[in-house]
Amino acid sequence: MLRFDLNISILLREVPFLERFERAASLGFGAVEFWWPGDENLSAIVERVRASGLAVALINFDAGDLAGGERGFLNDSSRQEQFRTHVPIALEFAQQVGCSRLNALVGNVIPGRAVKRRWIGYGRIWPGLLIRP
Repeated sequence: MLRFDLNISILLREVPFLERFERAASLGFGAVEFWWPGDENLSAIVERVRASGLAVALINFDAGDLAGGERGFLNDSSRQEQFRTHVPIALEFAQQVGCSRLNALVGNVIPGRAVKRRWIGYGRIWPGLLIRP
C-alpha cells in the first residue's frame, strides 16, 4: 500500500502554517514535509507536530527567498557561512520533530560562474542529508 505525505509549505495555504499540522492529520495523512519554516517559532512547531501525531518525513534546509526565485545557495561561495551556521539549528530541530531526512537545495545557476560541486562533501554531515542540484 502506498503512503503519501503532504507538503504543508505548498498545500493547505488557506490556513496559517501552525494550523496545517492538525489539518493534515484530519485529512488522514500520517506524515508531512515542509520547507524551512522561516520566521515561525520552532518550539511551537515541535509542539504542533507532537500534538498532531504526525511524522515529519522531510524538512528543507533554509533555501533563501523561495518566493523571490531562490532555490538554495550551496553553489554560492559567498553564502557558505550562512549554510554552515544554519546546519546545527536544522539538525537539532529535525531531531526534536523526529525527522531523519533533510533536503539541501543547491541553488540556481549563477551567471558568469563555473558550476563547482562544492556541496558534495556536505553529505558527510548527516546520513539523512539529501542534496538536490
